[in-house]
Amino acid sequence: MRPNRVRRVVLVPLSLALIALLGASVFGMYWLQARQADEQVRAHVDSIDLALKNQLAEEAARLDGLIYFLKIDEDLKRA
Repeated sequence: MRPNRVRRVVLVPLSLALIALLGASVFGMYWLQARQADEQVRAHVDSIDLALKNQLAEEAARLDGLIYFLKIDEDLKRA
């Protein structure tokens, strides 16, 4: 076998396979990083949503207490 024939038969398919493997690895890493970023964003959104709901519940309870005192205080009813 001549050296050019060996290159064509062995090295070209081998190099194409290595390039395909490298491309698949890069795509896989990109996909995993994007997925991890999505999960982190979802976790932050969920924690912010929970904090907002807690804050709204606290403010609603505070306003409910103020409304109660406004209802029972005769001086404030006249004002």
